[in-house]
Amino acid sequence: MATDSWVTIGGFLASSCSAIAAIYAVKQSVLQRTISIKPELIIKDIELKTIYIDKSIFPCKTFDLNAEYDIDIPVLNIGLGTALNIKYQWLFEYNKHIASCGFVKLEDHPIYSKQSVAKFTKGVFYEDNDENQYHNYDFFNNGFMKPYSIPKVNKEIEYIMPITQNPEVVSIKLPSLIPMLLITEADQTNSLTDIMLEPIKFGKLKITYEDISGTKKNIQLDITMRMISFQSTGEHGPESVFKINFHRSEKKSKFIHLFS
Repeated sequence: MATDSWVTIGGFLASSCSAIAAIYAVKQSVLQRTISIKPELIIKDIELKTIYIDKSIFPCKTFDLNAEYDIDIPVLNIGLGTALNIKYQWLFEYNKHIASCGFVKLEDHPIYSKQSVAKFTKGVFYEDNDENQYHNYDFFNNGFMKPYSIPKVNKEIEYIMPITQNPEVVSIKLPSLIPMLLITEADQTNSLTDIMLEPIKFGKLKITYEDISGTKKNIQLDITMRMISFQSTGEHGPESVFKINFHRSEKKSKFIHLFS
């Protein structure tokens, strides 16, 4: 083969290698930029301490008075980018579990019907309205009334920065009504041993957020709750501690689960 032909082939190969290297460099640069703006949220498992009480709406209440209506669930961003426009919702069949706990739906609210609250035992008033942005329940039992107003979709968190930039922990709000209903239901149908051995299915948690480029990510988690300790003679009477765990629902999700 003539020398000129070899030179031509060599030049072509060199040009091809340079082009491939350039394409690879561009792809690496794009990948690095993508990683540099990518947030990654993790949800921590928590322990919930409860106190057993008599003559109230439910047979127990949260030990922490600040968690009477909402329980803080820590969320960390272990990615490199800020998570924006965070929305989350608790997928839970409230009406089904309310009925399983023995609460009877009232057709009229006692306040409007001028009936005494003391007359009602395990009653609940709510309206099924898909257009309402909240689940609203008013419970009546043993002369007590307790209202709950739960957002169907939570939007109170605007952003979560990476923990490398801001170590402050942000929390999502778990409605305390969910564990109260599940504990009441389990207490009616299971022995203490069964409650400690068998995890209670908690429903699901769905989270949606974006990175700074506007790319959305959806996460769906299964939730379970298990009693891990019980003390019959606590400072405030019988006490128990439940562990609430979050598990990945989708294999394709890149969500990282943190075991606390």
